[in-house]
Amino acid sequence: MGVLGPNGAGKSTLIKLLSGLLKPTGGQILLNNLPIDKISHQDRAKKIAIVAQENNIPFAFKSIEVVLMGRTPHLPALGFESTRDLDVAKSAMTKTDSYQFAFRSIRELSGGERQRVILARALAQESKILLLDEPTTFLDIRHQIEFYKLLRDENRERGLTIVSAMHDLNIASTFCDRLIFLKDGSVLADGSPSDVVTEKIIRKLFDINFNTSLYSKILGC
Repeated sequence: MGVLGPNGAGKSTLIKLLSGLLKPTGGQILLNNLPIDKISHQDRAKKIAIVAQENNIPFAFKSIEVVLMGRTPHLPALGFESTRDLDVAKSAMTKTDSYQFAFRSIRELSGGERQRVILARALAQESKILLLDEPTTFLDIRHQIEFYKLLRDENRERGLTIVSAMHDLNIASTFCDRLIFLKDGSVLADGSPSDVVTEKIIRKLFDINFNTSLYSKILGC
């Protein structure tokens, strides 16, 4: 599911609410019929992984060490990574095309390279739900497409539920089964790309006027 809308619409707030980082001022967020704030941090981390738009890692960890952090919820207290944990981390880095700099410091990487490592960490977490907050901001177009192809494969092959705050309508329409458009903190539209990516809704969502021919070029029609 892709979540789209103008800046300030509430996309990042929604992702933080779904992850449990923020508490709602009203109502409840349920995960498997349990209020999310009643689930322990470790159990929540086994179920939900997060990829933020920016990830500040304070120390010069090697990239493989960052990815292995995704295995933390599965380790016993004071435990160390097993051979399986290392295999999971390597597999995640291979999928995200980041194993080539596994032993380089995370601080030496470009923004796009770092984001691929962060995605690998989330995949290594082996959660059932993946929340992403504009995750491809620092990626070039090739890696953006590869990024969402990988996510679509994870969704299809192992049933990973994915909710991604996004900006690009073309990519969202290509890779998402469902789109939610937010405006001023409320849902403006919710449905399949073919149902909600219309000229009328896009005009209202972004408060813009454009002619139909330009609209068709934007959407690749």
